[in-house]
Amino acid sequence: MSTSQTQSDNTSTATKPKKRRLLKIIVIVFVLLTISLLMLPMLLSGPFKGVIVSQINNQLNGSATIDSLSLSWFGSQKVAGFKIADQAGQMLLEIEKIDLPSVSLFGLATGNRDFGDVSLHIKALHVVQLTDGSNNLQRVVKSSSSSTTSTESSESTDTPAKTVSVEADQAVSQMIPKGMAANVNLVMDQMTFSAPDQEVTNLTDTRVDLSVKAGQPIVGKLASNLNQGPLRGSVTSNLDIDKTVDMTNTQVTLDVTPEAWAAAAKTSSAKLLEPFGIVLAINRLKLPAFGGASGLSQLEADLNMTITDVQLQSTDQNLGTLKLSGTSLQLNAMGDNQPVTLRFKGQVTQSNQQGTFDLNVDLQNLLADLAANDTKLSNVKATITGSVQNVGLVIFDELFQTGGLISNAVGPTLTASINSQMQYDKTSGLPNGNLDFKAKSQFINADLALKIDQSGINHVDTGRMTMQITPALYAVATKLPADKPVLLTQPFLATLQITKLNIPRTQNQWQIHDAVIDLALNFEDVLLRSGEDQVIKLAKPAWTLKSEKFGQKIEFVGGFQASQAGGSPGAFAMSSKVINLFDGKGDLQRDKAQFEANMTLLPWQLPTLLPVFKKLKFNVNKLVNQVVGAKQTITLKGRMLPTEAGLRHPQVPNMWLKLSTSSIAINTDVTAMIKNDLVVLDPQSSVDVKVTPELLALFTGSNKTNGNGSSNGNGNDIPNPNPNPNPNANANPQPVASASPAPMTLAKPVTFKGKVTELVWPIDQAQMDKAVIAMQLSADRLEPSGLPGGLNASLRNAVLTLGKGNTTTLPIRLTAEMYEGNTASGKLDTNVSLTDLLGTVSARDLKLIMSDVPVALVDTLSGMQGKVFAVLGSRIDTLAVTADGPLDKDMQMNVAAKSNVLEISAKAKMQDQFLIVEPGSKINLIVTPDAVDKLQKTFKKNTTNTPKTTSSDWQLVKPASLQFAIEKLTVPTGGGSLAAAQIGIGFGAQRLAFVQTSTKLPMVIDDLKMRVDAANLGSPLNTSLSANMIGQDAQGKTYQ
Repeated sequence: MSTSQTQSDNTSTATKPKKRRLLKIIVIVFVLLTISLLMLPMLLSGPFKGVIVSQINNQLNGSATIDSLSLSWFGSQKVAGFKIADQAGQMLLEIEKIDLPSVSLFGLATGNRDFGDVSLHIKALHVVQLTDGSNNLQRVVKSSSSSTTSTESSESTDTPAKTVSVEADQAVSQMIPKGMAANVNLVMDQMTFSAPDQEVTNLTDTRVDLSVKAGQPIVGKLASNLNQGPLRGSVTSNLDIDKTVDMTNTQVTLDVTPEAWAAAAKTSSAKLLEPFGIVLAINRLKLPAFGGASGLSQLEADLNMTITDVQLQSTDQNLGTLKLSGTSLQLNAMGDNQPVTLRFKGQVTQSNQQGTFDLNVDLQNLLADLAANDTKLSNVKATITGSVQNVGLVIFDELFQTGGLISNAVGPTLTASINSQMQYDKTSGLPNGNLDFKAKSQFINADLALKIDQSGINHVDTGRMTMQITPALYAVATKLPADKPVLLTQPFLATLQITKLNIPRTQNQWQIHDAVIDLALNFEDVLLRSGEDQVIKLAKPAWTLKSEKFGQKIEFVGGFQASQAGGSPGAFAMSSKVINLFDGKGDLQRDKAQFEANMTLLPWQLPTLLPVFKKLKFNVNKLVNQVVGAKQTITLKGRMLPTEAGLRHPQVPNMWLKLSTSSIAINTDVTAMIKNDLVVLDPQSSVDVKVTPELLALFTGSNKTNGNGSSNGNGNDIPNPNPNPNPNANANPQPVASASPAPMTLAKPVTFKGKVTELVWPIDQAQMDKAVIAMQLSADRLEPSGLPGGLNASLRNAVLTLGKGNTTTLPIRLTAEMYEGNTASGKLDTNVSLTDLLGTVSARDLKLIMSDVPVALVDTLSGMQGKVFAVLGSRIDTLAVTADGPLDKDMQMNVAAKSNVLEISAKAKMQDQFLIVEPGSKINLIVTPDAVDKLQKTFKKNTTNTPKTTSSDWQLVKPASLQFAIEKLTVPTGGGSLAAAQIGIGFGAQRLAFVQTSTKLPMVIDDLKMRVDAANLGSPLNTSLSANMIGQDAQGKTYQ
């Protein structure tokens, strides 16, 4: 063996182990790679789940979570527990699982597009509609950002976007990629939809099955149950999607139970007797899948909604039952070559009264205009015909809780018809055609016809509508209680007649200013109850509204005559007009528009008054005669004023107003301007009110008879039917004093004249700081009658001045001159302030000064019937009252008075609902024999049935000075009980000289001192008395 051969063998032996080692390494690596590749889906499931969740969260205003994600090369793909919640943590979507059992990663990698069965199980979906119209699903998805990075911008610039062009007639089957197939099964346990003020709607047990296969239409089925509160229903549908979306044989059902009816019809008390069903059957519904709006031209629809018999029972057994039967709503559309038709019909049976209703709507060219996106529906021609035959209305009052308003206004049954044909006109922008409406029932009869064309709206012939107003309708409309008598005594007929009605239109603009109107509203005689057997008759009230050119002149005229059997008739008439309301362009003429209204009232006498007037304490007929007289006229004029540039638009248009009234007692001439929501009265404005003795007597009751009779509302004296019911009453008659001060009467009429100095009153409450009040009320002469002693006194040149002030503080001043006969005797000057006029009005800071006061005038004005005059004499030299602070609380008051017989010096204050007279207050009074005699005669004069008994015959023979010292006097105010009053008063007199009239024996009382104390009037009254008495007896002896 050679050396070279030996070396070769050694080399070969060494190489074989190396090759086997390499092969082993390669096999190991391959196995590891294979295992790793097989394990890769499992290893990446966790991290990949986090990536998916992160990407989803980036697109949400909320959070998404996935419980588990399972990936497999050769097995199924699964996702479990996928949830989405909003920012508040409220759950929106819960998907229990997504299962693709026939899909493997290997198949996807190798191009397999047959997905087999795909199942999606949704546990819950919650949709909430918000108040702004959006829903919670829209809110949880982030809106796409308008800004992009520069890289994204450059990429979008360099790479043109790919667009997918879809033809309108393209089929879905052609769009499914070759080889793709799937059977999709979606199950949703619950879907809730809630909206503000609505019951929550629930879809449960929803199932959708779809079959998707390349080259074939998508077909499937849908089924679901729905409920809303107590309502229950279901939805089933077949789907076929290719060139068209076909939902033929879809059906929606809804079951309404009595419980569901009660919950839904909350405004009705009618009771549903048995359940009824609503079925919406879509017999045919086809629409191009990709036609968009233009595809509506090929819409094919046949919808029919039917309602099974509905039986309702009224809570009022007299109204019976209502049955709706054969009710159906049909909609039909078969492309743009056929009209869209709508029909609603049924039968209404109320008790045994059977009626029908049938409404038909025919819309030509509707689908063509919708397909062309013509929002004005320029080519649509609408034909509407319908009729209602003998439909009972009584139970509808129960359904809508009108309290009988429908049946009493229309009648128990209604027959009506409508016939209309309309087509939109592009030139005028108006529908062209006609509208005819007829209705007939027991209380209503209407026949109206309108024609609408390029010239505008015109009434055809004479339109008329009559309505009978019955006492029952009056009672229902006014909600009169059942135990109250109805004011209306019998029915009357109201007739609305349209003689002319033309509203022109040119160049697409309504010409309101050129409108022609002639309307009349006429009534038969209206009889109103005024007593048991008496009625007031309003004879044929009539009103008309006319205008030959609405913008230039409008006239409104009407009136009626009123009378009552046994009384003279009266009348009311009104005529008003508005001129220059609109200009030629139809704009309101704020600088030219004017209006005027004139009203005339001729009063009538009422022998028997309305019940409401009988409660009054005065005679209404006499009041009317004294205030109105023979005629009352009222005139109101006004004109519009322009709004100032740069100012906000006022709540009330700026205008000028003038009000004038004329009657026997009240005459006004008021001019005002409303500008920028401020009412400003002209300083020349005046109001005159004439008060006659008769008119004052009506209000004060001084015209009443004596205590044995009274006056009724008609002014007729009613004698006492039993003036002496007690046969022994005359044996011991008791004196009956006057119960209250006698009312003042006038000797002559007095005219009060009101004049405005400045009055500004805001309409807008926010501008109340701009209010200004400055007015005067004056009277030349106020002369009472019946003054004591036959005197003649009067107030002259009386002036009541209000302001100048505002709603916070308004100063008031009253000045007057006092006369005795025709001689000036004294003056009156009073000042006070009113505060918080818009809240709790109160008075403060009173100052009253009177000088040389005729006591007879004060006595009569205060109704004291001569008592003050008897005590104080004919004149008070000075009287001053001042009060600082609010008069109802925390008031400090000083009173001072002086005359030849009287002197008062007193202080008082208001504190804690009490009037407290301060200690040290004094009253000094000189009583004369003449004053005592006059006072006794005054009491006898004002006392009836005076018994014949002997009173004390001691007579004061010399003037006596009496002194009253008030140490304590507290009187409750504000409705407090007088039992809480506290008294501590001292009384003294130096000498009282008397003589007995029968024996002429004298008696003198010297140094009289008396004191009265009481912690309150409910406790014992403590008195002390001391005096020296000197006199003579019948034998002439002096005693002491």
